[in-house]
Amino acid sequence: MQLLILALLLSISLIFWMYQQRQLLKGLMVAGSMAILAGVFFLAVPSTSYRFKALVEKIRSGETANIRIDIWQAAWPVVEESWSKGLGTGDVQMGLDKAYVAVDLEVALNKHLNAHNQYLQTTLALGILGLGVWIFLLFQSFLAAYRTHFYLLQWFLWLFTLSCLTESMLETQRGILFFGFIGTMLIAYHPPYEQPFSWPNRSKEQRQERRLARKNRRHR
Repeated sequence: MQLLILALLLSISLIFWMYQQRQLLKGLMVAGSMAILAGVFFLAVPSTSYRFKALVEKIRSGETANIRIDIWQAAWPVVEESWSKGLGTGDVQMGLDKAYVAVDLEVALNKHLNAHNQYLQTTLALGILGLGVWIFLLFQSFLAAYRTHFYLLQWFLWLFTLSCLTESMLETQRGILFFGFIGTMLIAYHPPYEQPFSWPNRSKEQRQERRLARKNRRHR
């Protein structure tokens, strides 16, 4: 899933960059070629090809295409019951296991699967307030990366936040390492700015000059 999101971000960034260079058609052609090559590579690898064919067969037979959908449906009643304050960080898995028993979801119960959605997982653990704080922190990070033109951090945040839609990223060692280590390295190493997360205090004239400079660069 992360590779698919990364490929999508690369394609969007390429199209946007070519649009700024007034070569949108060329950008669309390159992105399309990349998508075709990625599809060929995807089908050529036996493991991914098998999973794709199995997914198609499940959809044709009317079965649920992904276990994640079953997990989300099972977890939603638990969210409705405990949305105000959550279950607590130590009782989320117990609540999920009870939900799996209620809907007879043996696969998820036997493996004690998490919610496979970090936003849902956070709501189960900390309630709506915890989810709000989590989204606010992500928003502040996006805003800081945008204001300082830290494009690499923007990419990283997009990849992480989109991955959180299908994975409980902070419930696994790999997810914590990915977010904590790489995120910290990006924040610590930011050559163009001594303080990448300090909010610029510009006057109205300075803001107008920056807007004019960006417009001039686009028209070159």
